[in-house]
Amino acid sequence: MNTSDVSRAARCHPGRAWTTRVLCILAVALLSACASPMLRQARQDCDPESFQLFPVVLQLQRVTEPMVVHVPDGTQRCITESVRQGDRTTSVSRCVPNTILQTRWIDRWVNVDLNARERSIWHDRCVQQLCVQRAGNTTCDTPPAASTSLPIPAATPLPSSTPTQ
Repeated sequence: MNTSDVSRAARCHPGRAWTTRVLCILAVALLSACASPMLRQARQDCDPESFQLFPVVLQLQRVTEPMVVHVPDGTQRCITESVRQGDRTTSVSRCVPNTILQTRWIDRWVNVDLNARERSIWHDRCVQQLCVQRAGNTTCDTPPAASTSLPIPAATPLPSSTPTQ
């Protein structure tokens, strides 16, 4: 890959990196909407350090992807219609080529964050450690509230009754 390929790809898709980043942020936001407030706070607390330790490093890479396309198979399907024009009837035939689906492999240039995997692993571990410190478990589940009712006293043994003689 030479630099002209990279610059040409960057010119062709200048907004793709931002689009990918926005989609990732939206996905994280949607997934965190179901999380508890304590878990969301732990994730938010780990974000700055994870990005400081593993900054976003984008590199343009060529990716080969499958794409299904319609390819003519050499046959055609014809329809003949009779069209009446005044006192004459004319036959008109229309033919359409038949196609089959075929997989073609295409090359596409994408921006890849080289640190994304390591950052995610570190971030997940950071969140788990904060949850253990704050909630006593790795998922930040709050323990059930302690019961405020009084404990049930233990049953006292009844005095044994002995028959009198």
